[in-house]
Amino acid sequence: MGELKLYYSDDNDTRIINHMERQLHYANEHHNKVLLIRFDVHFPKMGYLYDGGNREISSLIKSLKAAYKGRLRDIQYAWARERIDSQHPHWHLMLLIDGAIMQNPYGLLKKAEEIWNRILGGEYQGLIEFCDNRCMGHKTTGSVMMRRPSSEAEGAELIRQQQAYQAACGDAIWRASYLAKSFSKDEPPYRNRRFGCSQVPRT
Repeated sequence: MGELKLYYSDDNDTRIINHMERQLHYANEHHNKVLLIRFDVHFPKMGYLYDGGNREISSLIKSLKAAYKGRLRDIQYAWARERIDSQHPHWHLMLLIDGAIMQNPYGLLKKAEEIWNRILGGEYQGLIEFCDNRCMGHKTTGSVMMRRPSSEAEGAELIRQQQAYQAACGDAIWRASYLAKSFSKDEPPYRNRRFGCSQVPRT
């Protein structure tokens, strides 16, 4: 992907960056189109008894994958746990989806909201943050579609598709790299991690 443009130019966990790069490479090698989806997950400010672990985020990912079983295969995911001055941590998530099957993220995000409310045992709004705002001069829709150049494209059209693909990949790693910032990482309880992800299969 060439020189990486990261969300923060310094203070990044390089292990997280490297793993997400491998995930992006794997997904793009195995699908003609890949949809990256970024969203954040929060607890309610009050009314939920939280034990300090990662059980809830693990349940959300497991339930999301089960909800799309048979339709979407080989979903890659990564999450980062953070807390600065709030009572509870929150999580930043990245999903990599087969873009030939899903082109729009909002159905999945609404499903995530439904599952999260079920996990919390209440009816909440806004705890699944879609990341569709403007930040640091970028219009962040919370998703990026990466399309590999067509094998039938030639000449100027091939160059156009290659440039669009490289730009989309750069945009994807920029958005994903938000998970790697170090300064706001939480110190979780014993045997709980600050970062979790799917494994990239050996090829």
